Amino acid sequence: MQNRPEMTSEVEGMLRRYLAIQREERALKAEKEGLRDRIVDYLGCSNVTWEAALGGRNIEIRVRVREDLEWNDVLLRSRLGSRYESILYPDIKKIREHMDEVAPLLRPALLSVGTPTRKSVWSAVSDGVVSRDEVAGVHTTRQRPILTVRHLPAGRVEQSAVA
Repeated sequence: MQNRPEMTSEVEGMLRRYLAIQREERALKAEKEGLRDRIVDYLGCSNVTWEAALGGRNIEIRVRVREDLEWNDVLLRSRLGSRYESILYPDIKKIREHMDEVAPLLRPALLSVGTPTRKSVWSAVSDGVVSRDEVAGVHTTRQRPILTVRHLPAGRVEQSAVA
């Protein structure tokens, strides 16, 4: 059994507030999106700049429209066949998803687009490409906490909270 910290009333209060803030952030985001849509509708046009006074301060409201195209890759590929490759451009999201298979193909461009990673440096050390001494002391390590707090499904409580 893993040694777990005690759920004190102070920690319980912090966690309750943390979860409340998460809910508030979601609600604020939805409210902001709704207000944005209403303001854009009010202005009734795109690519407009409006200067106004609000509470004794001058503000600028700009509306611009960005057009995003979403291609039906399957249909386009079937229509174009081998020519499909001629219209492709690197997609960062897809590159990340397939990084292990893409990384060797990027090797000629790595001086422009690459950066050392823990995995690549230690792989080069273990392969004898570089020595441990050559990479010692040329990086900084910082630890940054990553906190995740979420609600678990009912019945999955592993430690009872202080009432």
